[in-house]
Amino acid sequence: MGPDRWRRVEELYHTASLLETDERGRFLRASCGADDALRTEVESLLAYQGRAEAFIEGPALDVAARLLASEEPPAEPSLSGSTLASFHILEKLGEGGMGVVYEAEDTRLGRKVALKFLPATVAGDPHALERFRREARAASALNHPNICTIYSVQEHAGRPFIEMERLEGEPLRERIAAGPLEMDTVVALAGQMTDGLAAAHAKGIVHRDLKPGNVFITARGAKLLDFGLAKLESAPAAPERRRTPPGPGPLDASLTDPGSVLGTAAYMSPEQARGEDVDWRTDLFSLGAVLYEMATGCAPFGGPSSAATRDAILSQEPRPPREVNPAVPADLEAIVLKALRKDRGLRYQHASEMHADLERLRRDLDPAGAAPVTRASRPRWVWALGAAAALFLLLVARLALQPSALSSGALDIARMRVRQLTHNSSENSVGSSAISPDGRYVAYTDRTGIQVRTIATGEMRRVPPSENPPAPGAVWDLAPGWFPDGTRFVANLRANEEATADSSSVWVVGPAGGPRKLRDGAEAYSVSPDGSWIAFGVHGAARGTREVWRMGADGGEAQELFEAADGGSLAAISWSPDGRRVAYLRADGSGRFTAIETRDLAGGSPAPVVQVAEGEALWGILWLRDGRLLYAIGQASADTSAGTFNCSHWQVRIDDRTGRPVEGPSRIAQWQSQCVGNLSVTADAHRAVFLQWAFQDVIHVADLEPGGARITVPTRLTLSEGRNIPSGWTADGRAVVFVSDGRGPAALFRQPIDGETPELLAQEPGITGAARLTPDAASVLYVALVRPSDPAGGQRLMRVPVSGGASQEVLRGEFVDGGARCSVRPSDLCAIAERRAFGRRLVFTAVEGPEGRGRELARLDIVPGGDYRWALAPDGSRLAVLDARAASIRLLSLAGEPPRSFDVAGWRTLGYVSWTADGQRLLVPSLDARGAPLLSVDLAGNATVLWEQKGSLGTSAIPSPDGRRLAIWTRGRSGNLWMADRP
Repeated sequence: MGPDRWRRVEELYHTASLLETDERGRFLRASCGADDALRTEVESLLAYQGRAEAFIEGPALDVAARLLASEEPPAEPSLSGSTLASFHILEKLGEGGMGVVYEAEDTRLGRKVALKFLPATVAGDPHALERFRREARAASALNHPNICTIYSVQEHAGRPFIEMERLEGEPLRERIAAGPLEMDTVVALAGQMTDGLAAAHAKGIVHRDLKPGNVFITARGAKLLDFGLAKLESAPAAPERRRTPPGPGPLDASLTDPGSVLGTAAYMSPEQARGEDVDWRTDLFSLGAVLYEMATGCAPFGGPSSAATRDAILSQEPRPPREVNPAVPADLEAIVLKALRKDRGLRYQHASEMHADLERLRRDLDPAGAAPVTRASRPRWVWALGAAAALFLLLVARLALQPSALSSGALDIARMRVRQLTHNSSENSVGSSAISPDGRYVAYTDRTGIQVRTIATGEMRRVPPSENPPAPGAVWDLAPGWFPDGTRFVANLRANEEATADSSSVWVVGPAGGPRKLRDGAEAYSVSPDGSWIAFGVHGAARGTREVWRMGADGGEAQELFEAADGGSLAAISWSPDGRRVAYLRADGSGRFTAIETRDLAGGSPAPVVQVAEGEALWGILWLRDGRLLYAIGQASADTSAGTFNCSHWQVRIDDRTGRPVEGPSRIAQWQSQCVGNLSVTADAHRAVFLQWAFQDVIHVADLEPGGARITVPTRLTLSEGRNIPSGWTADGRAVVFVSDGRGPAALFRQPIDGETPELLAQEPGITGAARLTPDAASVLYVALVRPSDPAGGQRLMRVPVSGGASQEVLRGEFVDGGARCSVRPSDLCAIAERRAFGRRLVFTAVEGPEGRGRELARLDIVPGGDYRWALAPDGSRLAVLDARAASIRLLSLAGEPPRSFDVAGWRTLGYVSWTADGQRLLVPSLDARGAPLLSVDLAGNATVLWEQKGSLGTSAIPSPDGRRLAIWTRGRSGNLWMADRP
């Protein structure tokens, strides 16, 4: 089908879809004339629209128009009962113009899936096929519990098909058919839907056909269906300044076409109904229509025909929901009506804003805090870094102007507003930020460079690069912040994310042009209150710098102020209100920030302010203009989710003459237990801006082909958010054991590869992400953190039966790279690694018998401060050891053979390492600014990329006992900017 032909089909389809069924025939006869083939093509597409709703709602209809052949395709034989690749086809679920949907069983993983096949005619339209593949890949990248998961996009006999999650439950439209839903259920489901939309919009994906038929209600909550096959979109321009429709998003212009009227009439936004280009605010209008129907039992817009419905959307206001159903809360009505504003500039601008309002309403409806039974659980650390962290940040900011607010109760937290300012995906996370003193602008960094946003309008300005653009992998950091006049700010440029001050430089960014360099080999910390000086550090350490200097605003007049003592380092310089003193964090030789001190810039000894106990670390300081210093004390807690830290938040008043505390520290915000960082506030302390990071660890399963250098397309195993870290396989290779905090505090689980629900093995305070199965695969060795009150100290190596049961402590120590490693039968060896000789030696010890700690296996001289990873060969004969800062691997024999080393050719840094089941290759990622590709490395150092996911922060893989499958762990992170203020 040529481009003119499919464009005509698409045009006729969209017009006919707005007409009642009995009107379509007359319209098509008049429009198509004697061209019966054209009429057949349009009717085929219309027929598909009506039939596809029985399962996953129809894929993007603009794509479908391009895929239709010029002639009615011949009937194709049913695939039911056949087997293709690893799928056994069970039965047909639906059929339409876009092809056939089957229920199938993945014989590799033993789970039920849905397969959606495209018709063979797609092979004749490469333009449509390319668009379909690109959008399907985008949808498959959406890892969220409230979005139907697309596992893979594959081909069979030249026909593309999608493997997706097979859902059990009922469509929302069937739930609504019985009448309005309970209000707490409406709010809970709405929160889940906005959460799913926010995740998709962060990836630049707009649904464009959100309706009750495209929402599926399972036992775990709401699932958005057919997500991502509609359109990839860039962020909307600021509504106040928008004069022309935005260009296409990540897709090529040749693959997108504005002017198409897509969607279902009753849930279209006004811009959709007019055939204009759309952005994610279109989805929020459609969601408002869905919520209206959930709460009242009827749609907000209607009429005797689709054309009448379209006219109502464009020209009429919906009847207030409370007039239809008096049980609707006033706040819910306000949320719905705001979402249904015809001017998209007056609607919710982001799903996260709508989600925040729904969360506040949910708490009002459920003051006890109990989550509705339909609500999908989220890790506590994700919510804490959102709502709770925002509460703390605003409280911190307001304390600067209201010293008595905390004690008097004058601070009305209920009136606080929290909103998300950026919606970057995990491939382009926000890295740092700073709000201008007047609150008009916020500058932030991501992988594309530095952006400046006007907060009131949303207008964005990308800071142009300097005359000499940064090298690949370089990272901008805006922690130093703005000058007091709000016209420019200071930034650091680091060679990479781990770079010290020695390979960093200080820059100033003005109102026009690109950044201007002030100094090399330095790291800026902050600008003085009067804007005359910039505090910076030189001689970088693992944390902070050895010396603190200051320079003029133009980079001149540099002079040393003071230096760290006893091999320590200094960081986080914060100026006193009068600019005569500075406060800073002091780190010990291990890089742990243990003290806060102040110094008079005219000279003299440091004045102590805070000293923390063993096992604690300071997380940041902010010297307020009323003389109080705010700080947080962080501690790895037994009650903390895997990999996160708890914090207590404190304030202490400082004497401006002596630099010492006037009184003892007092704790603030005791309800906020999570650590908060990267805070910047306005001069009047009315606004606070901060970063929220959400980590997502996903476990995939893939077949490892013979030779260990290729894998099949990985399919996702875990569906929960948060940390999911594989530990190993059961003996039969049918289940994966892993540590997860996706349901709250970290716990040890076992999940069959043919199931969706993990089985709890062990849940006790302090489980970390490291665990391994014993050689007989009957038990799991895992590590649990020791509570600070435990006098014995150290980490605990625990053992629990893989079938479940009571855990037992095996031994205690300070383990390198997380915990134990084990061989597989017939070998019967487990080992641990510990540092000895003041960190200069790595000692490997067997885990044996009732005493736990057995014979020494090997020792290796190492560099103090190195980040060492290691793995025990499956047959227990040797160890692979590496320092993650380099690309060299050392092999240590446990049978008396001499050690040897080799470099991994073509790669610079490495990560977690494991062996293939045959002991002939190593699986290890290479970490750099692009991601963490998983490598298969032979023992001569030749590497092949097994799998790569753009933007990943870490990857590892554990083979099944028979070596046929891999459990692949991938970590991603999305960082976005939030602001707390008062409406």
